[in-house]
Amino acid sequence: MKSIKKVVAVSALALALNFTSLTSKADNINTIVSTTSNGIYGCSFTFSNRDILDKIKDVKINGESYEKRDEQIELKDKEGYSINQVDPQLFISKLKKGDKLEIITSDNKKISLNIEDPNRFMGLIFAKDSLKEEKLSDEKKENKIDEKKEEVKKENNTDSIVKSYNEDVSDGYIELMDNSLIGKIDSIKIRGKVLEKASSKLVIFNRDAYAISDNKIYINRLANNDIVSIKIADKDYNYVYNKSNNSLNITDKTQRIYKVKLVGSFEPAVIGQKKYDGVSAATGTATNSKNSNVKILVSDKENPTDEDYKELNEFRDLKVKNIILNEKSGMKGKYDSYNSAIILNGDPKEKGIYPISVQLVDNMGNEITTNSLDFKIYRTDEYLSDFIKEENFKKTKDGKFMWDMSPWLITRFDKDKEVVEVPKDLKAWFGSHESGKLGELGYLNKEKTQTLIVGKGRNLTIQNMKVLSSVNIIVKDGGILNVRDSSIFGKITVENGGRLSVNYDPYNKEFLNGASINGQIELKKGGILENSLIYSNTNFLTDSNKANKNVKPVVLVSGDSKIVGEVYVRGDEAPTGKDPETKRVYTGQNALKIENAKLSIEKDSTLGLYGAGRMATTSIGGDALILNNGKVDGEGRLIAIGGSGHSYEGGAAVSGKGEISNKEAYLKAGNTYASDAKKAKAFDSENIKLSKQTVGYAKDSEYKKLQNDDDQPGYWLNSQQSPKNEKLPNYDKEKFVYNDLEIEREKEKSQETNSNKIEEKDSKIDKNEAKPLDKKQTDYNKQKEETKPITNEEDKKDSKKDSDKKTDVDEIKDDNLDKKIKALSNENEKLQKDIENLNSQSQYLEKEIEVSNKEKDEATLEKEKCEKELEKKESLLNDANNKLNEFKNQAINDKEKSEEEKEKLKENIRLLEEAKNKAEEDKKQALENLEKLKNENDAKLNASLEKEKVAKEKLEKVQSEKEILLDKVKKLEEEKSSVEKKMEGLKNSKNKKDKNKKDEGVQTDNKENTSYNSKSNGLENKEVKSSENKDEEFSKENVKKGEMVTNPNSQEGNSKVNGKTQVSNASESNNKSKEDKNSKTNNTEESSSEINDNSNNTDKKDKPELSPISNAKSDKNTHEKNKMDASKNKSKSSSSNVRTGIRSSLPALFIIIISSISLIISKKIK
Repeated sequence: MKSIKKVVAVSALALALNFTSLTSKADNINTIVSTTSNGIYGCSFTFSNRDILDKIKDVKINGESYEKRDEQIELKDKEGYSINQVDPQLFISKLKKGDKLEIITSDNKKISLNIEDPNRFMGLIFAKDSLKEEKLSDEKKENKIDEKKEEVKKENNTDSIVKSYNEDVSDGYIELMDNSLIGKIDSIKIRGKVLEKASSKLVIFNRDAYAISDNKIYINRLANNDIVSIKIADKDYNYVYNKSNNSLNITDKTQRIYKVKLVGSFEPAVIGQKKYDGVSAATGTATNSKNSNVKILVSDKENPTDEDYKELNEFRDLKVKNIILNEKSGMKGKYDSYNSAIILNGDPKEKGIYPISVQLVDNMGNEITTNSLDFKIYRTDEYLSDFIKEENFKKTKDGKFMWDMSPWLITRFDKDKEVVEVPKDLKAWFGSHESGKLGELGYLNKEKTQTLIVGKGRNLTIQNMKVLSSVNIIVKDGGILNVRDSSIFGKITVENGGRLSVNYDPYNKEFLNGASINGQIELKKGGILENSLIYSNTNFLTDSNKANKNVKPVVLVSGDSKIVGEVYVRGDEAPTGKDPETKRVYTGQNALKIENAKLSIEKDSTLGLYGAGRMATTSIGGDALILNNGKVDGEGRLIAIGGSGHSYEGGAAVSGKGEISNKEAYLKAGNTYASDAKKAKAFDSENIKLSKQTVGYAKDSEYKKLQNDDDQPGYWLNSQQSPKNEKLPNYDKEKFVYNDLEIEREKEKSQETNSNKIEEKDSKIDKNEAKPLDKKQTDYNKQKEETKPITNEEDKKDSKKDSDKKTDVDEIKDDNLDKKIKALSNENEKLQKDIENLNSQSQYLEKEIEVSNKEKDEATLEKEKCEKELEKKESLLNDANNKLNEFKNQAINDKEKSEEEKEKLKENIRLLEEAKNKAEEDKKQALENLEKLKNENDAKLNASLEKEKVAKEKLEKVQSEKEILLDKVKKLEEEKSSVEKKMEGLKNSKNKKDKNKKDEGVQTDNKENTSYNSKSNGLENKEVKSSENKDEEFSKENVKKGEMVTNPNSQEGNSKVNGKTQVSNASESNNKSKEDKNSKTNNTEESSSEINDNSNNTDKKDKPELSPISNAKSDKNTHEKNKMDASKNKSKSSSSNVRTGIRSSLPALFIIIISSISLIISKKIK
């Protein structure tokens, strides 16, 4: 357990040291990571970051200083150098072999290197060992420091009121030489904007304001070259801020003069492109990179150099006012204040070239416009033949050409036929210059075939391309194709001397990564596959919206072809679902298949094949090599490892039917993680013939409980690097070993040798144990056979005959025989003793064997115990490895998390800036709204005051009218009482005279009546006209007041019947309508209504209808006239009886009049 802890600790320390080394490597600012060869505009050097570029003050070639140029395009015709304002690139005009390049920086460093091959297309154009960095003497630096000090002194010698400028935690503050001037400050301007005076320094943050505290002028922190103007007693004191020495120096400028420019480029778009900034990498990892690589740079110097330009977000007094882009494009520009970039959003609509520029405005309202950059939009049905022309290429110093594919999407090949041949001198085809941003060629998942031919004399590299499934690239007749950082969904056919290389840099002789073969490579007769890392993502990536289910081999060999150099091929993991052919789950993708052909591996070359089965998603492992009447030969090495099966069997190293006859082969079947799964074979010896000259190692599938990176030694796990460094198990290179046993090339001998080996192996221990007894036991058995007693009857007879014969014939020899017999007897006794000794020894050995068996059993138990202990230790070791992996992953995650947090912090800062700008805009809008609301409220208040004034005037008028009406009512009541008294007197006089004057003259009365009627009618007409005039006045007043009130004096209509005027009673209709609408009318209204009804009925029967007022006035005039007639002429007394009857109805009329007037007045008052 302690050892495991030590392993974990050591691994953690190694991991930490690894991170440290990586970090220190990244900090090397002088690393030149890549170069490009001589082209139209010279060559370029790409550094790891911009630190050194920002410090360049001189560039020398062979000791001669080169002039700095603003744009790279100037290097076409002039010597000099230019610095890319976006990427860390240094451009230099054309160089020659042997040139010495020296870069002098502002911090007194010199970087030098020697140009080795300026026309080298791949790799570095200089010798690596010539790159040197050295420190220059400090003499020049000291002189420059002294010069700067003198300049500062000269600036400070000018008359100034400012003592110093300093900064605290959040603010900056200015101290004056004379504190008494602080109270005399009229105004302060910064960047041309007048600051508001605040009450406290606590409230000036992020505001255009200043505050006075402790004889200090507090302001927001200044940016470099900010201009500060302090006005005292109508005199302006102008200062410019120098950030390098934190000082305010007197200047005659009142505002900063800016120069602005756009740098970078906009990637072309196609009509209908939905996500202008969304792409996917060929390796399967998605990235989101913007196609618009443009920034706004600003300088406030009169004659700025490239180093003087800074990003716009460093200048607080400049804002983007407008991004000029034609609306026909369908795109809109957006300014990203976080990185001073211009981003395009929208859907491209119309083909064309659209210039884009930016308008900026400063605090003083001055507008500045940048230069313009072109944005191109193409159709989606463009033809490849229209663009793959020399006029669209860039020429390099070696006379060859490079093509930056534009448009980035081309679906058609040619107007007449779908075949295009690559131009002879085109050596590089770039979909873009950024990894993961791909150009697209062909149709999406179409059956129609389009052909791109790389023929004789062509040597083409394609990079950052997505070749769709409709495209077949044919490499033939000695043509060469190199595929880098691209995704091939179509097919690549290599034939007749054509050569294909994938993920390899032939100039630096190193493997790369990024290109995946998601379709298929086919080697036909004469095809050559060389130096390649070929891996498939066919079931992970697709060129359509439908997932692939592909288990076909990544490489198909259909004609005799060759492998040159190191070639490694790995299949993709299994797709989901069941295979309709096998009715089982899909297997992992197979690596390579040879069909009716021969594949030769040249001397010192290696072909590595790996069936799919790295991940748990693959239930059945893929085969490494399939032979269908195929053959592998040559002097090179073959590595074939089947993929692991995570639910069923693993893949075979070699399957099918064919022959392996190359020099060396390592064949390993894929493991399985299912205990009941069938074990896969490395190769089937009945169908796969193994040549006598082939040496190497083969092993069948193994069962593994847990998955581990070390389960399958030599398997290609990491596609980011070559499997060349994967360690294979050690094996004897002089023979072929299968499952740890050497095998003969012929089948029968092989089986016999294997059985003999097994028998020898099984009996080895027994032979070693019996060895001490062999010789003695053999001698004993021999002697025993010689001295064996005779028991057979026939044998006894024969011996008797012999003895008789001996007695008869050889009597002389009896004595000798007796002696021999005696000697034999003695020998027999000795042998018996030896037998006894041997028996005792045998008993001893049996005991020894028994003890050894016990020891053997104990050893077996101990072995089992050790195995269990070993399993425990392995389990602990696996746990430790898992923990170590977790630690590594956690460390990586923490690193990624810190990067994410850094990005989030940047995003939060950007959001805060946006929130700040929005808050300022909201504040401005709120102030405008408040001012507008204030004006509206003032207008409403004035209108309400005017209305109140008019209402008061109307109220006063109503009150005056009310008083007039009350006076009229009072007078009418007085007249009523006087009339009642007179009527009472007349009534009494009538009763007395009726008895005496019944028979007096009727004619006189008739004449008087006629006279009376004519006069009465004339009077009534006058009253009616008067009443009509009043009605009109009354109705006009009511219309103005918005009321509908019926004037009791109004008449609805007049008509003449028999020379008499009939007037309708308005009060009657008014009173009746009031009764219908309101049941709760006061008592006065009810009584007046009843009286009015009775009087109306009476009038209708006997007299014409009169208005109450006209009746009252005419009766009064008639009464007075009658008195005058009675005093003049006593003979008319009989006519007075008739008048008296008429006058008897007058009291009721007066009552109606009074009641109606009272009702009208009460309503008007309300």
